[in-house]
This record gives sequence, structure tokens and C-alpha cells, in this order.
Amino acid sequence: MKTTFFTLCFLVAGLTPVAAQRLEGYADLIEKVRPGIVQIQSTVARTSSRQFNPFMYQQRAPRQSNSSGTGFLISSDGLIVTNRHVVNDADQLKVILHDGRELEAEVVGKDDGMDIALLKVEGQNLTHLDLGPSDNLRLGDFVLALGYPLHLGFSVTSGIVSGIGRNMNIGQVDLATYIQTDADITFGNSGGPLINNRGEVIGINTMIVSQGETYGFAIPSDLFRHSINQLRKFGEVRRGALGVSLGSLDAEAREYYGVTGGALVQTVTPGFPAAKAGIQKDDVILAVDNRNVATHQDLIASIGRRPPGATVSLKVLSQGKTQDKTITLGDRRKLMNPNFRGDRDEPQPLPEKEQDVLQSLGMSVRPLDAQVRSDLALEGNVAGVVIDEVSPDSLAANKNIGPGTILTHIDRKAVNDPADAEKILKRIPSGSLVPVRILQVSRSLDQREVQQVERTVFLRKR
Repeated sequence: MKTTFFTLCFLVAGLTPVAAQRLEGYADLIEKVRPGIVQIQSTVARTSSRQFNPFMYQQRAPRQSNSSGTGFLISSDGLIVTNRHVVNDADQLKVILHDGRELEAEVVGKDDGMDIALLKVEGQNLTHLDLGPSDNLRLGDFVLALGYPLHLGFSVTSGIVSGIGRNMNIGQVDLATYIQTDADITFGNSGGPLINNRGEVIGINTMIVSQGETYGFAIPSDLFRHSINQLRKFGEVRRGALGVSLGSLDAEAREYYGVTGGALVQTVTPGFPAAKAGIQKDDVILAVDNRNVATHQDLIASIGRRPPGATVSLKVLSQGKTQDKTITLGDRRKLMNPNFRGDRDEPQPLPEKEQDVLQSLGMSVRPLDAQVRSDLALEGNVAGVVIDEVSPDSLAANKNIGPGTILTHIDRKAVNDPADAEKILKRIPSGSLVPVRILQVSRSLDQREVQQVERTVFLRKR
């Protein structure tokens, strides 16, 4: 018994401070930060057209819709950060402090490119939380998720950082790359803080994904810090823009370009900084301000943190050569304005003769006729051929190319009809990787909205 007792004492005495803190728990830390975390109650008194949001717990009353989420104070005079979806469409917002006080809140502003909102309540000397750094997070770092889930009251869960830089592709506009954690985040936790073991906010709890196991996702503090500063100053977020759309580099694309990472330029908007700097479709942006770009989301996040007028240095791979470019960013609001479009040409119908000319790439095509243009709501200046069949076992099928896709370029050369495609392919040796530019069109369930996505994929000629 003595040996066991002394052995136990030796083991406990030999624990590191972090391990000892784990044994003792984080009660003192929670007691310190809890006053800065608030419950948000949202009321929609009118009929709302919004869709049900799975990330927020809701109760429905006969003549109004009530929902709740979480937020946290970032200033002593009553500024509160939360998720945008917690407050969207709300006719009335009420904030409940840790001591039970109820305060009316107003929305200072919302970030349309990220799920962030800034609220204001009238108060002085309120306890607030500090934002900590998230860029230096490592897999396995300890985190705590705090909030008011399921109307059960204040709750704390613990876990680790399970992933960094997750791209969840939520909606058409989502500039966030998320922290993944196994700390339990559930309905009502939306907008609450994810903190480190120093009590600093390193993320905003935003969503959960359950596929066998449930994981939570949080927007990193170093990503939303810019949003908060802009909302605080202007009531809106003003972001810089290159004027490009970007895609990821898959294995074939990395092999083709001879790179290990980067962002593939899919489209370039005329009149914007990238076009003025000579950046072209199918260029690869390798670094921004001497920091390597691993994926296109890295570049989106980096540019999204900078205001219009900021200057950035880009390393670009174009036509096999690396170039350094200095660019002054434009205004993303102009880029997102639906009225900002080029001139449209009247449709020019093409012959309706079917031809199978791309079997070497696992597909067949036919001319882009007037009926296809009408069905897909294509602008008149779109040229190419329409894919009408794809081999199920082909690389094209594996890359989600299907019938109805428009093929516009092969090996960076414009394709106006099947004869162009055949001519271009004849010059390319079998076994070579071929850059193929496509335009894919999708419609909403009610057929009212049309979304067009242009991208370059890399196929291997048989």
C-alpha cells in the first residue's frame, strides 16, 4: 500500500501544468468568461419566407416564430458578436445576460460573405471576451465550446481541434474556412464562442455535421476579425477583390502544372484588378504576399481579410512561367452587383447535326443550338458545344461532368463547333493531360434562379 501511495504521489507531482489543469478542470476559467456570453432570442412576428435552418433550435407559435442562439460581448459598452443566421429576418431581438437581465438589441450590421452579425445593447461596464489568435492553431489543441443549447441553460463542452481550414461550401457565397472540433456543438450554440485554455475566443460556433459521428465547425477569429472591425466602423463589410473566380487543383491539375498547391483561375472579370494586371484564365496563383497558397480557399480567405485599395503581391504561374505581380484590390461590392455585366450579344443558332468527336476523352458532343441556349438560359456570347453523353467509367464522369455541360475550350483553344474540338484533339498525343474548360448550369427547385459555374478540369486523352 505504501508503494502504491508513493507511486501515485510521484505520478501526480510529475504531471505537466496542462495535464494538472485538465485534472482540476476549467471551472475557474468558465466562471471568469461566463458573464461575457449571452443568450439571444429572436422573434419573427410576421410570416417569413426563410427556410428552416438546421443550425438553430426553433419553437413555433401560432402567430410568430421564436428561435434562440448564442452570442458574446466584445466590448464593455454592449457590442455582441453572433451568427448571421441567428438574427436573420428578426422583428425583435432580446439578449439575456448571465445574471438574468433582459435587454433589447439592434443589429449593427451583417456580413453577407460570412455567417457573422454584430449587435448592440445599451449598457456600460459589461464583461466582454478577448479575441485570441487562430492562425497558429494546431491539430489537437484543447478547446471549449460555450453557449445556450436547446433552451436548457448555459452549457460547456470540451474537445480538441480536429481539423483546420475546412471548406464547407455553404450556399453560393461563403468566404469562411472553418475550424473542425469534436467539442459538442448543438442546436442553440450557434454564435457562441469557441475558446482556448486562456479564455480567448478563437472561433464562433456555427454549424454541426453528423455522419455517423458529429463534428462542430467554427469560423476562426483571425478570419472574422476583419468583418467585426468593418461592421463596427461602417455597418457593412467592405472587402477587396481581385476580380477572379477560383477553383481547386486536383491531382491531375497539380501534375499538369508541376505544382503542389495553388489556386486555379477559372474566370477573370473585365475591368477589375486581375484583368488589368494581365492575369488570365487557367493561370495558377501560387502565393500572396510571400505566403504560399495551398488551396483556392486560402487565397479567398487572404483576400477577404483586406479592404478595397489594399495592395497585394501575387506569385502567378502563367503559360509555364512564374511571374510576380503587385495588385491594388478593387471593391467586392461592385463585383457582386448583379448589374455589373458585360455586353450581351444576340444568340446565333448553330446547326443541329450530332457528332461524336470526343470519345478519346470519354464523351460525345453536339452543336450548341438555339433550343439548348433557351433551356439553359445561356447568354448570347457563350460559345461552345454541348456534351450529350459521358462514359460512366471515364475520368470525365469522375469529375462530375455530365450531359448538358457546355464545353468551351480544349487545351486553352476556343471550341465553337464539333469540328474545332476534333481538330484540336488530333494534335494532342494519347496519354497526355488536356485542360478542358466547361460551363455547368443548375436551376433552383422552383426554376426561378439559374446558376452558372465555369471551371477548368484536366482529362487524359486515351
